[in-house]
Amino acid sequence: MANLYRSKALALEYMGLDEASLKDFKTAVSYAKKIKDSNIRNYTLSLSYNNMTIYFLNKRLENTTYKDSVIAYSKKVSRQLSLLMATVRRFPLQKNMRCFNLVICA
Repeated sequence: MANLYRSKALALEYMGLDEASLKDFKTAVSYAKKIKDSNIRNYTLSLSYNNMTIYFLNKRLENTTYKDSVIAYSKKVSRQLSLLMATVRRFPLQKNMRCFNLVICA
């Protein structure tokens, strides 16, 4: 569900429906926080927070106070990826978890 809301929010954002996209990004984050597998949860949260920065990047053109939000959500992305990397180093990746290779290489 988290990825569905995140994808919908991205589409809304690209169509210029900023407020609707932010609502769906927040819904995506709430669903992502409920994911039991910590690797998938941290990866999904990092994607959601990263995508939310699009909203704040667009809004900072209207109001410079949104610049702080871009920085805050970028830090959230970093924190989630740090949690993911700590787990990935302890456990070898399985073949069905190839999507995490993109995070490691990035």
